[in-house]
Amino acid sequence: MKLSRILVVAVLLLLVVFWRPALFFTGGGLVSAGHMVQGFVGGFSRSGEVGTPDDLLKTVLIDNESASRVERVVSGPRRKPEVLAVMCMDPRLNSEVVLGDSRGYYDVVRLPGSVLSGEMIEAIELGVKEHQVELVLFTTHTDCAMEKVAHSEAAEHFPALSNAVHKREEMFQALMSRPLIAQRVKEGKLLVKRFRIETPTGKLLPEEQH
Repeated sequence: MKLSRILVVAVLLLLVVFWRPALFFTGGGLVSAGHMVQGFVGGFSRSGEVGTPDDLLKTVLIDNESASRVERVVSGPRRKPEVLAVMCMDPRLNSEVVLGDSRGYYDVVRLPGSVLSGEMIEAIELGVKEHQVELVLFTTHTDCAMEKVAHSEAAEHFPALSNAVHKREEMFQALMSRPLIAQRVKEGKLLVKRFRIETPTGKLLPEEQH
């Protein structure tokens, strides 16, 4: 009897100390389980086949209607983004896996090859300004198709994107020199960090390691 009380107390103490990571990982597990359940449905269209573009559009609209109904019933709280992440649009990268969070605390900007244009630099600065973001993660990733294209004969077929890949460092420095970005970094109110994503696992690796 005494031993059982000790065990109960120990469990309660563990729950008190680790309640936050326990809830976080439980929620993440449920999200992953949901993705697995959807994965059992064969094909993207309603028939189970890929179908025509019109079939795909019908599927998108039906799924949107279903998801919006669920959102109206079980909608969670709206979050203010606290981190802005720049990622490649490669479909192998699941932003929820890479960032470890599906609660809406991230602004996610996805671009082919993580290349920046003048418009996207301004958009990132606007996100920092309007959402009071304090951390920007600028990422590239391993086995990037756009990087391969930019350094191959195929670059002539995609000249704008290939050129942007070669100028990625130049454009990143242009982002860092934007007045608001530079000021907040100098004041310690904004941190900009660079990472390279390990594509198969989604693990963030410090950029200098590649």
